[in-house]
Amino acid sequence: MKYINVRNKLTVTNDNLMMPTRGDSRLRIIRGIKWNLLLWTISCGLTSGGNGQSSAATAAARNIEVEWQKVSKLLAAPSQEKKLLGNPSDESAKSRLQQEIERLKSATVEAGIFRSKFPAGAHAAEAKKIEMLSSLRAMHLGMPDSGEIDSGAAAFLKNKKNEVNDRFEVALARACESQTLRSRRKEPIASADNWEGLADSLYDEFGAIPAVQAHYISLLRTEDGTSSERIIKKITGMQSANEPKYEVRKALERNERLGRTVELTLTTLEGGKISFSEKGKAVLVYFWNTIADLELLGRFKESIGKSVRVVYIGVGEKRPDWDVVRKAAPIEGIHCYDASSLAGAAALSLGVMQVPHVAALDADGRLVGFGPLGNVPGLMKIVKR
Repeated sequence: MKYINVRNKLTVTNDNLMMPTRGDSRLRIIRGIKWNLLLWTISCGLTSGGNGQSSAATAAARNIEVEWQKVSKLLAAPSQEKKLLGNPSDESAKSRLQQEIERLKSATVEAGIFRSKFPAGAHAAEAKKIEMLSSLRAMHLGMPDSGEIDSGAAAFLKNKKNEVNDRFEVALARACESQTLRSRRKEPIASADNWEGLADSLYDEFGAIPAVQAHYISLLRTEDGTSSERIIKKITGMQSANEPKYEVRKALERNERLGRTVELTLTTLEGGKISFSEKGKAVLVYFWNTIADLELLGRFKESIGKSVRVVYIGVGEKRPDWDVVRKAAPIEGIHCYDASSLAGAAALSLGVMQVPHVAALDADGRLVGFGPLGNVPGLMKIVKR
């Protein structure tokens, strides 16, 4: 006689039950059923134990996600870094600046705690990157560093076990922080060649990953004609499946505008009109988006001089407050605003792809140069010839 526990594929026979082969057959059946029920009960206990292990694993994974939410919540707070850097003399701005530094410091601490608790868990690698980036960005806003943050970033970059994209982000943040420190010490703003050199070094280190290509494109949007042509060659020479044809085409079209008269008329914030094709005086056009951008132009006050007319063009969704703009502008000039931002007539006429951006027109109203803010001295030499 044979009884089968289908669930656990256990076979019970007369032999393994050690039941007598003689006597009442009903007794053998009853004993077999009892034994089979006993085995089934044991198997259920084993199965419930497995479910207990599964529940424990689920609870552990849930705990990891709860802890990760603490880090994510800090990162989700809207960053105002660029805006905060614009008005360091304002007490309310100082307060907001300190709040942002504290937020980034908290993100650094929480990411470190998470990584120490779950070194091999989900999000561990991302927590390590956040720990580096948050501390570097806090330094960017003015938090002092005894050297530990920079040395930690250097160690992160040397560790090839870290993801390539993560190492790239940290390398770029570290380089930007270096430039910010120079700016804070009133040293010259990095030239286009410096930033292109950084892009080249990142390309040598990480190859043609999308992040490196995006960095070159960011440079392409603001560089002058000669530099942009050089960068275009580098971008198109990369072995990448995502060749940025649109960006390249826009840059080439912008370069073609050099030497042409700018046919553009804008309304000023005061309600007047300005025509860029009007002859008589060289013009420096400065596209800006935040008060921080606006104030930066003051570093080139001596280079610009009084023989060049300065035109400020604010771009963005919100119309700037005229009184604030007038007080923040480092050089006397004409102020305009284009709500259409980079899709507006001003940006399209001068080929602006990213702000802040400067463009220079000679006394005949022709576009003779453009580029990032650091190019102002060179552009002034061109228009003053």
